Amino acid sequence: MSGPRRSRAGAATARGSFAGTWLRRVGLPVGGLLAALAARWPLLAHESFDFTAVYSRWYDFIVANGGFAALRYDFAVYAPAHLTLLAGAVSFLPELPKVLAVKAVPLPFDFLLAFFAYRCVGPRYPDSKAIPVLAALAVLFTPTVLLNGALWGQADAIFTSFLVGGLSFLLAGRRRPAFALFGVAFGFKAQAVFLLPFLFWMFRKRSVALRDFGWSALAFFGTLLPAWFLGRPLGEMLSIYPRQGSVFRELTMDAANLWQWVPNDLYPFWPLGALFTVGLVWGFGGLVARSRAVLSPDRVVFLAAFSALVVPFFLPKMIDRYFFPAEVLAVVLAFRRPRLWFAPVVLGLTGLNVYLVHGAGFASPVLPFPWAAAIHLGLVGVLARLLLRDLGYSLAFRDLAASLRRAVRARAAAAAPLLLLLAALAAVLSFGGAAGRFDRPFGGDPAETRTLAAAANLSADPSPLPFPARALSGFTRRAPDASGEVAYAFAGPPPPPAGHLLLGFVVGHFGTRAGNELLAQLAAARGLMALLFAGAALLAYLGLGRLLGSRWLAAGATLLAFSGVLGADYDRVALEGAPALFGMFLAFHGLVGFAAGRSIEIGGGGGGGG
Repeated sequence: MSGPRRSRAGAATARGSFAGTWLRRVGLPVGGLLAALAARWPLLAHESFDFTAVYSRWYDFIVANGGFAALRYDFAVYAPAHLTLLAGAVSFLPELPKVLAVKAVPLPFDFLLAFFAYRCVGPRYPDSKAIPVLAALAVLFTPTVLLNGALWGQADAIFTSFLVGGLSFLLAGRRRPAFALFGVAFGFKAQAVFLLPFLFWMFRKRSVALRDFGWSALAFFGTLLPAWFLGRPLGEMLSIYPRQGSVFRELTMDAANLWQWVPNDLYPFWPLGALFTVGLVWGFGGLVARSRAVLSPDRVVFLAAFSALVVPFFLPKMIDRYFFPAEVLAVVLAFRRPRLWFAPVVLGLTGLNVYLVHGAGFASPVLPFPWAAAIHLGLVGVLARLLLRDLGYSLAFRDLAASLRRAVRARAAAAAPLLLLLAALAAVLSFGGAAGRFDRPFGGDPAETRTLAAAANLSADPSPLPFPARALSGFTRRAPDASGEVAYAFAGPPPPPAGHLLLGFVVGHFGTRAGNELLAQLAAARGLMALLFAGAALLAYLGLGRLLGSRWLAAGATLLAFSGVLGADYDRVALEGAPALFGMFLAFHGLVGFAAGRSIEIGGGGGGGG
């Protein structure tokens, strides 16, 4: 009897093992894919604002101009590669409703993105088929991935899928296809440069070669070939990304980044923000190069995810959806480093906050964007700390600051004269003519008109808003109507409260000169702003001098920054921007002083693991 029982038990075990294997290898991926399709299906009929205002018009233009033949025209400031796919949807799926045809372009890339995530995670778990499949499904069901194409009709999954695909080939040691995919990603969206710092760090570590970037260039030009063959000039296509950068004049378009806390009146400063980001990337590259840690696959994924997060956080002129690559790479990172599970959770929730407003049409975000930016700042700090530790550094800042000062001093003798010359030229050009004078009369610029209105609201005329509420309001006084009542209209967001309170006090007490009361108020306001402007420059000089260890270099950098763009646009930024500028550099000076009391030590080995 014992023999038959053992035989039956063995058969049952074999059947159970087969069923479990089938479930992991077939049932889980097939069921997950079907569930992903089912989750997207009810969202496809939704017509977002972007579809109505943009994609629908592109579709109509392509239909009216012969499908692919429309690609010869400059009808959209958008990547020709994406327009080629849209023309394909128009030509090959003519029976589809317009909204489905537009969304048919990005939707397949959701699944290609999941496949490349599977490839990134798979080598980490050679004995498991289920975990890489779960990583792919986690990407498919990440809120922003689910809603980006199916609900909003956006195409961020396209370029991100090629970025993640390039990373998967890089992890496999196949640099040529990796860099080719990075080039294709750039051919679809300029935001593919969010991984450029990662590639630069890899280059500094000598994990990739300069010639590898040539494959990216070839692949990028390959994405332009269809439109070029159809008659669109190459130069016109190469100008698309620079033209995209000038579409709007905002420091941030609801992106939860550093610039949420900076008033948009400082928009002329955005090149300085870009230079700061470049400097940050360059400095971090030095730390990566100096680390003795081997760049294992886990560290490579960590660097890629960190790059995709840091760049849109610090770079100005970002749009709300630009954290999409970071949200996807955070999922990949969490499956390779499970202790970092919090990164995709945080980014998924802050990303969903954006989609509820712009994709689903909520009147306002559940989490105000400045709060979301604060959460992102905390995440950047935590991940930077963990990454530096993983690279073999113990976190204190004194030795890091000393290393930075040594590197700067070695080049300061050559750099300082040129920097001072540029600063002097900028000062002459900015303040030498009438356009840069502090006391010039206001013109017709909208920002100047708003400033005039703010000052007018401080006058003694009767109004429904008591002083200093009028100073804080941002309301513009209109002429009395037929009944004699004075109407007030909102003229944009109020200036920073502390700065405007100070402004109201100064104008109210010193702007009462006999004669033209409005001009007296403006003179008092400008005097205050000139003091704050000079104070910000002094704080910048002191902080840079302490950080860089060179007074000449600090003076040149400060003069160049403060006499350039701000001088030319002084009247646009003075009344509301100068208090914020003073506060920013006060905080900067304090941070430099804090960092000077810390130390950073470089470990010997750089940690183990993978």
